[in-house]
Amino acid sequence: LEQAEIAASALSWYLKLTALQRALAFPLLVNQVEISLANLSTFTDGTLDQCLAERMTPLAWSPLAGGLLADGARRLLPSQESYRVERIIVELDALARVRGSTRGTVAMAWLLKHPAGIVPIVGSTKPEKIREGANAPRVELTREEWYRLLEAARGERLP
Repeated sequence: LEQAEIAASALSWYLKLTALQRALAFPLLVNQVEISLANLSTFTDGTLDQCLAERMTPLAWSPLAGGLLADGARRLLPSQESYRVERIIVELDALARVRGSTRGTVAMAWLLKHPAGIVPIVGSTKPEKIREGANAPRVELTREEWYRLLEAARGERLP
């Protein structure tokens, strides 16, 4: 740091961004956290608020909840085994049909529409899965569609 060899840095799973940023001589640009329709914790725990306030990009790892929101999970992390995605899948299927797309593409398009600038990370070596992620910016969800998916994920209507 004293030699100014680090121009910027990134984090993974760090919630105390403001305190850390103030202690560093270089800007934090990215925070990598689990974000998906099946895991909305960053929406309520202050993570996305901090990213917006600090002008950091949130990188969403596991944006398809270990594959649950796409074509089914191959191998889940222990923390993902309790995810309940049935309502979400019904809504994703409906929107995918209307858009001529896939569930996975619609789920990633939903993340892209969030004002925090969420960037989904596609964790696959399969070309078709990478294409799903690449096609997400082409799926433009309406505000009503976005909130319909949020309500399905929360399991309750919004006020």
